[in-house]
Amino acid sequence: MCPECGSSIIWSLNSSNTNSESKTKCANNISVSKVDWIPELAKICTWTGIARRQEDGDIKFFYDDGVRLLRPVLKSSDES
Repeated sequence: MCPECGSSIIWSLNSSNTNSESKTKCANNISVSKVDWIPELAKICTWTGIARRQEDGDIKFFYDDGVRLLRPVLKSSDES
């Protein structure tokens, strides 16, 4: 989740190589397409970060500096 506004983050990492990276951004970023966008209700957030593939294949998310790890958010199993 975005550390600034709490929204989801958008990311895509196509490489399976260890330490490969891609940019991440907040789902409320102005550059993210939205079908149901209502300007009067829109939240704009400019947060960006990095997704990095780990040696075990997992993906970890970092702030834009590539050093500080984003705290993972665990959802309860009863959420849909």
